Amino acid sequence: MRASVAGVIRGRGASILLAVSLMAGACGGDADRSDRDRSPSAGEPSVPPEVAAWTIPDVDGSTKQDADALHTKALTALISSPVTYQGRVRMVMGTVSISGAGDPEVERSRTATEINDVPEALAHLSEAVEGFQTRTRYIAGRSYGQVAVPELKGCWFDFGQMAGPGDIGWYPPALLVADGYARGFTREDPDVIVIDADAVNLVAAIWPKTARLLYVEKDVPVPVVITLRDGRPVKAEYELGAAIDALVEAGARVPAGASRGELKTAMSGVVTIEYGASDPVEIEAPPASRLIDATALGGMDITALTQMDPSEREALLPDGDVELCAAAE
Repeated sequence: MRASVAGVIRGRGASILLAVSLMAGACGGDADRSDRDRSPSAGEPSVPPEVAAWTIPDVDGSTKQDADALHTKALTALISSPVTYQGRVRMVMGTVSISGAGDPEVERSRTATEINDVPEALAHLSEAVEGFQTRTRYIAGRSYGQVAVPELKGCWFDFGQMAGPGDIGWYPPALLVADGYARGFTREDPDVIVIDADAVNLVAAIWPKTARLLYVEKDVPVPVVITLRDGRPVKAEYELGAAIDALVEAGARVPAGASRGELKTAMSGVVTIEYGASDPVEIEAPPASRLIDATALGGMDITALTQMDPSEREALLPDGDVELCAAAE
């Protein structure tokens, strides 16, 4: 499949990350085909094998009440003190790594996402995504974002005031993965519980833009396996494709030009997120000299800027903002 990333972004209204995922998913085959029909041909990317191997542990339903009580206390501990996290998921398009931290006392957070290990079969996409990084910071109700690519020269984008004090908008989505309703303790390990978490949060932990595109009003429960230690969640595991497909089943609209099967294939992967308690974390606003006013974008995802010609970027970001930002380095 040789369509350009830029063309898919424009045609589907997607960010570069969703666009490339969909292109990879289309190359990898439709997840709704039979096993025989969807077996990848030589050199064709395929859904990682751990997806088929991953199962929900057997749960003792009689422990639901106790598990729910313990989970509530553990979740409170997680989000009421400084916390760090790191996660990983291998998908058709490559390996996505996430990391971040949050401090509820000052309502600050930071996140980072990076893509690596793009398969050789997707070499025509690797230039656009291998090593691709995004970062965010959320400070005092104000949101900042950065796409670490040469075209944007290290500039940060200021999205302005997003919320007031006490709002939960500062929470990194990866923390909300642990929020949900417990089914019970697993029969094999009393330190492991299975919860039903909202699919939107599960998608947002990896692809926030995709979560916004697929948002539905009601909660869409998807199972997450949570490991507890010392009264806190230390690990969460779930299958991302299941969360995507559950949202589509609940009424989310598949991006134009893609099928439900392509979307599920593109997003399938077993997500593992590990949480750690932390001393107060250092989260500072980007230097003012490195900031660009993101309101000029009119709601466009900043990753789309990386696929534009310089003249297109200049039309959206007048007065040489990128050059001024780069000169301030």
